[in-house]
Amino acid sequence: MKNIYFIRHFKTPWNIEGRLQGRRDISICETRDANETQVLQNNINALDGIGFDAVYCSPLIRTSQTAIAHGLKNPTVLPNMIELDFGALEGMPKSTMRKSHGDDWDNAPQNLPLGESFDDFVMRVKDVHQTILSNSESTVLLFGHGAWSRCFKCIVDGTDPTQMNSFEIPNGQLVQFSAR
Repeated sequence: MKNIYFIRHFKTPWNIEGRLQGRRDISICETRDANETQVLQNNINALDGIGFDAVYCSPLIRTSQTAIAHGLKNPTVLPNMIELDFGALEGMPKSTMRKSHGDDWDNAPQNLPLGESFDDFVMRVKDVHQTILSNSESTVLLFGHGAWSRCFKCIVDGTDPTQMNSFEIPNGQLVQFSAR
């Protein structure tokens, strides 16, 4: 049994503005609001005493900065943990994208004009899942992104990744998975 813990990166200025970040390498905000400060403390308390066999993050700076905020200074970068490439949608306010592509966002993300095919994205996420399952590490901590984490949750839960936008994983949120 694998115990997988996941934390979505803390807010960036684009998260606050409601923009799709994708692969844009944006730092987290320099200061945290009271809610984010409480989320960080809750995460630290929840993770206290857990011996992680491995800590992984995306190559984008916001995930390593979030790991550092949690006291983990040297996570291993997994290239396949990089966020979904939103292509021409990157930088667009999510509300604008939803007006143009709302039904596709919710039910058929494979139809969006992305910078990578949705199938390739899902394969990258599945690759990380398989890597974790095949390694000897039993307790793993991941620091990643919104779309990536929702797709990962679908894969672990055995649900269709095209439904990944039917739920949210908020910034800073700690999620625990068990996988075989």
